[in-house]
Amino acid sequence: LGLAIRQEVCFLAKAELFNFRKWFSWLIRAWNAFPVRRGKVDPGLFKICSGLLQKNKTLILFPEGARNKNHNLLPFKPGIGFLAVTNSVPVIPCYIDGVRNSFVSKIVDPDLNPSKIRLGDFFSSRITIKFGNPIPPNGLKKNRTDYEVFANRIRSAVAQLSYKL
Repeated sequence: LGLAIRQEVCFLAKAELFNFRKWFSWLIRAWNAFPVRRGKVDPGLFKICSGLLQKNKTLILFPEGARNKNHNLLPFKPGIGFLAVTNSVPVIPCYIDGVRNSFVSKIVDPDLNPSKIRLGDFFSSRITIKFGNPIPPNGLKKNRTDYEVFANRIRSAVAQLSYKL
């Protein structure tokens, strides 16, 4: 995703990835990734994210909070709404397809794709990324209900992108 955007980006990534392998932890930190402890609200992380957004940095979030074994979108977490509304920044919806069968999945999430890595895996799977139009959080208030409304708006836009592949 970072390569497709073609500018410096910052990521939020599950904390487990930072303990996966030393080289991998180093790599994702070098790529501006910040660890997220799933299932817990981290006010410090929201401050970091808000600071990045206020500096006009591009922040990549995975609002489902987890990858899943089926192809259906999970509900989006309201954190994406919180960040967009409180910082008055638009969100660009994005749909990624093909990761499940890629070498990336075999390295990072072997529980979703348990087969061994083969040399052909680096070249045989195609990852497709589709971007939508920016969605501004106009007219929304700083409350949990509106954060959830905005998160659902983004989820609907991502779902529409998935049908267009």
